[in-house]
Amino acid sequence: MPQDRPDTFGGHDLEGRLDTMKRELDALQIHVMKDRTPWYKQGAVAISVVALAFSAFTHYTSEARIERQDRHAARAELRSLIQRLQALPRESVEISRKYKNDPDAHTRLLSAIATERHILGQQAVELVRELKGDVTATEYYAIVDNFLTANQHAGLEELVADGLAVAKDAGSEVTLLRQAARLRFSGGDPAGGRAIFAEALKVFEKYPGHIPAYVALQHAQTHARWAAAERTVGDCVEAWRHITLAQGYDADNTAVVDGVADTEETCGPKYGTADTSG
Repeated sequence: MPQDRPDTFGGHDLEGRLDTMKRELDALQIHVMKDRTPWYKQGAVAISVVALAFSAFTHYTSEARIERQDRHAARAELRSLIQRLQALPRESVEISRKYKNDPDAHTRLLSAIATERHILGQQAVELVRELKGDVTATEYYAIVDNFLTANQHAGLEELVADGLAVAKDAGSEVTLLRQAARLRFSGGDPAGGRAIFAEALKVFEKYPGHIPAYVALQHAQTHARWAAAERTVGDCVEAWRHITLAQGYDADNTAVVDGVADTEETCGPKYGTADTSG
């Protein structure tokens, strides 16, 4: 008589299989729910995120600190360059006096001064571009003056404009406007230069409170430089008119003595009944 086969689809075997499947489903559900736990409640993930944020913050602060140090170093270098540039004219005068009887040495040394002026001036311009927004009006004036003294005018109008944009006092604005006017004259636009010189004479209306003697001295210097600019375009009548106006502001003639001598040399003795209204 054949033996009965166990009923694998019923009885205890079926119940066992169902229990096993239930346990597996429960374990799977727990695993899935565990994966849905917020990241900040998962220790390893939270630690990784915090470490990444700290690393980013450290990198940012380090970069900012390095940038501040670099700008500070660049500012110090710019000041050093300007101080050297301002010393060169004095050295040129000393060389001229010391070697007046030695033409060869005189020429070589002045040539070396001119080369140094050009190299240092270019370095200063590069630093100004690097530090734009952190350069004073006085520093702009000093750099532009270096190139004007060397009769090198290319690119200076932009520097003057940048200087005027940061000027915060009458003295800085007046001196930069004079430079701007000179550049217009040298660039073939005397009418534009005259307009800017006239603007320089009105600056103190924007900055009241200065003592009259200081304002008068600045007006005298503006007219003296205006006269010099007029001489460069051959307008001797206007040159003498502004010399006269300068003398009216400067009773001691201290601000315009060189201008008077230069005008007499270029245009001859004062002549005509020039209009001195100004």
